[in-house]
Amino acid sequence: MIKVSWSGILVKLYSIIENLLLKYLNKNVKIYNYQNGKWRYIGKTLLLKGKIRLDRFTNKEVTNKYRIELTKSQSRKYNNKTITISKGKNSRKQIIHSNNESVDFEVRL
Repeated sequence: MIKVSWSGILVKLYSIIENLLLKYLNKNVKIYNYQNGKWRYIGKTLLLKGKIRLDRFTNKEVTNKYRIELTKSQSRKYNNKTITISKGKNSRKQIIHSNNESVDFEVRL
């Protein structure tokens, strides 16, 4: 008969869940909206599988002009790759060009 250590299994399961939560629920992209002649920070969102959704910022926006700022690690990960920015039914693709720096770019949706 095989003995199973439930405490060991629970510790590993907890570790896996914690890593997934930190990786996938950490918001890693800053979003700015162009309001009254300057950029105003409106929040953070998640860049996951090359997609950014701006739907949750509709109540904070004044114009349809956004500035998106990626962290240094995200710009390295998506260097020379295409990401999709979407809001409602509209979407736009953007190629990220980085030289190991944080990247920001403007989008109109």
